[in-house]
Amino acid sequence: MQYRSASPFTVNGYTFESSQTLDTRGKSRIGCWFSSDYQRVRELDNDYYEILVFKNKKTGIVVAGVYHPFKCFEGETVRTNFERLVENLTQIANNSPEGLIMIGDFNVNYENDASCPLRLILEEFCTEWNLDQIVDFITRSRNRICDC
Repeated sequence: MQYRSASPFTVNGYTFESSQTLDTRGKSRIGCWFSSDYQRVRELDNDYYEILVFKNKKTGIVVAGVYHPFKCFEGETVRTNFERLVENLTQIANNSPEGLIMIGDFNVNYENDASCPLRLILEEFCTEWNLDQIVDFITRSRNRICDC
């Protein structure tokens, strides 16, 4: 079965793009509208993750939109899937010398056990790259227990 991407789609000077998973998996959980001040950096996206990477043409600052779904590939655990996501984000950070703004949902439960591996991995990544996490509380409840 072949899927057709709905992006890019331009209206009133803004372009809509979705993650590359729409082409590879037939669905996308993240998309955004952006102005002509930004260009998409597809080589930093990943076919297996809900990631959108843009670079501001004037400042060089990179903006990455991320959504970490719970569904893993066959043979993967939530933890190994998350570790691969953080490896991908490290590559994005390495290619962002002018600065990095990361937005999205990592689906890490901060009210859960403080020793949850996903939380520790994310905190280590944020410390390594000097990222401030502004929202570290549940914005929506799923009644899901960390199965790291």
